[in-house]
Amino acid sequence: MLLDFSINNYLSYGSAQTFSTICNADKAHVESNTAKVLNNKVSLVSVIFGANASGKTGLFRGMNFVRQFFLHSNGLSSEQHIPVRQFKFDNKLSNMPCQFELTFVKNGIKYVYGFSCTATEVIDEYLDMYKSSKPTNVFTRSNVNNYVFSSDQRLLKAISLRNPPNKLFVCTASSWNYEVTQPVVEFVISDLYVVFDYRLNSNLIESFKRKKIFDEYKNFCIKLLNHADLNISDFKMNDKKLNKESPYYSNLISALKLLTNKDSFDSDNFNVLEFQTVHDINGEKYLLKLEDESFGTQNLFNVAPILFQTLKYGKTLVLDEIDRSMHPLLVKYIVELFCDKDINKNNAQLICNSHDTNLQDLDILRRDQIWFAEKDYETGMSRLFSLADFSPRKTENVEKNYLVGRYGSVPFITKGGDLWED
Repeated sequence: MLLDFSINNYLSYGSAQTFSTICNADKAHVESNTAKVLNNKVSLVSVIFGANASGKTGLFRGMNFVRQFFLHSNGLSSEQHIPVRQFKFDNKLSNMPCQFELTFVKNGIKYVYGFSCTATEVIDEYLDMYKSSKPTNVFTRSNVNNYVFSSDQRLLKAISLRNPPNKLFVCTASSWNYEVTQPVVEFVISDLYVVFDYRLNSNLIESFKRKKIFDEYKNFCIKLLNHADLNISDFKMNDKKLNKESPYYSNLISALKLLTNKDSFDSDNFNVLEFQTVHDINGEKYLLKLEDESFGTQNLFNVAPILFQTLKYGKTLVLDEIDRSMHPLLVKYIVELFCDKDINKNNAQLICNSHDTNLQDLDILRRDQIWFAEKDYETGMSRLFSLADFSPRKTENVEKNYLVGRYGSVPFITKGGDLWED
């Protein structure tokens, strides 16, 4: 489970900010909304609110950058740049490293991992693990190529000599089968799932087939759709060849070449999945192509495999704009799935951002589960803070107070009577 994520000098985060799922002493919704992890109570749901361009998505992009860097670190050539995006509204910071730190629990052990990097090299990197109340430093990297190891020094030194400046040592060590670092890579790549695009993940569904859990997923998906009152009783999935007559064919082939890193792509041996929903109307069954459904239905259908995998295996899902084309009651229902211990048996986490202020309800969420992102328009920097920082009363109308600006992080909208004036 993710405990903390810190970010500094990345996108609008020009100063160090920390997002945390560790709960305070508040006793509200303890049994439903939290999980006991080692010595901490940890939130199963966190929702971030804020004005447009306040830094909500920027925080998730920082998490996704870390995940993508882990995924591709071993594949970088020594000449390739790291795709960092420093804070741009300060000339000094634009040339300084970006900094990231994650605190998480994997296999009952707490880890603290962090690094800083520029576009050309990893400057600092460190990993601490907690097998007891005291941390054990696995390695510390400074000034790009200076390493300190607490154990396995001969092995790790040999690996460090093979690690170029633009690669993460934790990934290189794991690729050389160093068991101590492997849980870190597994958590970031496999347990932390960051979603911006609600397009259907066909590869994920194919993996359900290989694991022989497709029927379980399908049952989950249909129940989810039925709870949304969408009158969908079933769905069909068919393999289909690419249509070479389609006006999108050439663009799709170009995209597939890019994704597979190939100069050519054999579309004759490539199938795509076509989905149809089944509607029961007056005793008759009718089929609709998924693209003929509403955007809200498509988004719910597309996110269903991700929700299924997250809840089944106890992963951490970071979901951008959970309310995208969805009714507030449906968004509330998805949030409540993670707070239902009969459904969320493996302590899966949902971290999302939203403009749906209906979720700012202390009957649904704890005060430390409601977060805000706010941008200082003088400096252009974003900051993060929790509703718990304001210590609101349990009976307080949080939604009303938020909309009138009591907690900040709302847009300052002026009247537009001069839009046509010179």
